[in-house]
Amino acid sequence: MKDKSLLTEQRQSLKKDIARIYNEVNKEIFQTGVIQLRVEVTDEKILIFGLHKRDPALQILEKVDGALTMWADSLLIDEFKKRFKYKMETIVGLNVFSVLKDYDPSTGSACMTIILKKNELA
Repeated sequence: MKDKSLLTEQRQSLKKDIARIYNEVNKEIFQTGVIQLRVEVTDEKILIFGLHKRDPALQILEKVDGALTMWADSLLIDEFKKRFKYKMETIVGLNVFSVLKDYDPSTGSACMTIILKKNELA
């Protein structure tokens, strides 16, 4: 069994890496970082809660065609998940089973769950 203080230190470092990658991917896609971010890590899951600034072009599009904006949001979220998963696997070295993400454009709130392969962080 690993020393508890070492485990805590490793998890804190992992949280920083995850936050950095999340913000980096957000900048790649939206040209801006996140306003607020909180990362929680368990043995098999990582939860990320973020507050985002809505892209001005999507705000305008939303007023014109809400359905098209929902479709665009869905495509952007899928691309975000692909990039994030790739970076988590190649940079951090985690074996990611699945990435789930939802975004509420009315509040700018997002929640992402990363499900790791069994006992990845245990």
